[in-house]
Amino acid sequence: MGKVTHACIRVTLLHFQKKCSTETCFEQGQGVFCQAIEICTTSAVCCLPMERQAAYTGKHGAQWKCERTMSNYIFDNAAPQASQRFSSLETLYDPWTIRHLEATGIGPGWQCWEVGAGGGSIATWLGERCGPTGHVLVTDIDPRFLVELAPLAHPTLEIQLHDIGSDPLPAQSFDLIHARLVLIHVPAREQALVRMVTALVPGGWLVIDDFDVTLLDSTYPTANVAAAALFQKMRAAQNRLMAARSGEQALTWGRSLYQRLRALGLVNVGMEGFLALREGRSPGAHLIRANFEQIQQEAITAGFITNEEVAQMLTLLDDPDFAVSAPVMFTTWGRRP
Repeated sequence: MGKVTHACIRVTLLHFQKKCSTETCFEQGQGVFCQAIEICTTSAVCCLPMERQAAYTGKHGAQWKCERTMSNYIFDNAAPQASQRFSSLETLYDPWTIRHLEATGIGPGWQCWEVGAGGGSIATWLGERCGPTGHVLVTDIDPRFLVELAPLAHPTLEIQLHDIGSDPLPAQSFDLIHARLVLIHVPAREQALVRMVTALVPGGWLVIDDFDVTLLDSTYPTANVAAAALFQKMRAAQNRLMAARSGEQALTWGRSLYQRLRALGLVNVGMEGFLALREGRSPGAHLIRANFEQIQQEAITAGFITNEEVAQMLTLLDDPDFAVSAPVMFTTWGRRP
């Protein structure tokens, strides 16, 4: 993977304007045009190609002070499949996640941190539960899908560009920290987990949702032996690419979280697993399709699978008689004493 270098404005993204063009931003004098998410704002987190730095600095006097390199995240938010993936994840897992967040007793005035917010549905829910006296820090390595979360209706949300694996911790401490399908993709996941625990106030809750992608054979609902073998090959290709980016530990991370939270000194630690079938044409099948489509070229180039096999797999995902199992989603929680 090549290095992609950007100049970044590292300030908090508090208030968004409507999407617009560079020229409109200049004319309105909003301060900064953020190319990454196509907005004008007086306070932004923006990453812009280095060659455009001089033009923007000259226009706005912006202070450029960081570089970003390409993420290890296998499912880049910039890909066209990202929107479908976020939509499917919200449909499939938001009720599960919300049930566990409610169990912490979250209420008005809570200070929360949503790590790796993705499409932002859980961040929105947290903002509603915390109310006007609360605060929700919403972070992601690519906040482009979070633009719509900061209208006046959600004044408690603060959005930041942040990498939990490498960036400094926020200055504040939190009553609740939540991350869904984040640490599995972070190479320095163990250190990130420790840092999240450190950011809790005494009595604060940590809730982590992560897959365990190798705990069981996902093809057990499939009677068609050939279809099962093809799915196993495609899933194995995805796992190999993910392990290459995020480390072998990513493949068994979910099952380890209960012991890890206990080892970090949290109390009231618990874990539950969620398992469901994904039939062709269902939201679960749409999620699998989005993932497979996004990795297919890299998997084909690596020789893990052929173009014809990918096409066959995508056809199966449109067949309502085809069914596979989702990986187990483990939700683990604990409270700092």
